[in-house]
Amino acid sequence: MSRLGHLRWLVLPLLVSGAAACSWVPTPFQRMAADTASTFSSAAETLRLEHPDESGATRLTREYAEAAFQNYAEQISGVAGDLPKAGGAPDPELSAALVRLVETGTQIVGAPCLDPGCDWQVQIQQLELARDALLEVSG
Repeated sequence: MSRLGHLRWLVLPLLVSGAAACSWVPTPFQRMAADTASTFSSAAETLRLEHPDESGATRLTREYAEAAFQNYAEQISGVAGDLPKAGGAPDPELSAALVRLVETGTQIVGAPCLDPGCDWQVQIQQLELARDALLEVSG
């Protein structure tokens, strides 16, 4: 075997072990923030699809949306209280601001605007605001 061949067998294990040592593991706070952001994103899209689009067609039934929101509520139950206590949480001021956004999102998920005459677009904006803030801190 050539000298280069021997060198390859020495360097390859070092590269593999170095790559494993550099892997990133999210903190409990980051995982919770990302999971909650995902739920808020799904809730916003469910609201959007349950209401008529530009052509007047709805893409989800009210029954489907109601069931989806029950699932979303279960997924985020307790997050507002748990998030600031999770390992790796940011400073108390930022945590408090995130909790307020999560509380607003949780209220929307608990009482989504599924009727045609309500201001569902504002609920989508608030869910997306909370989603974006949580994604920002989730790494």
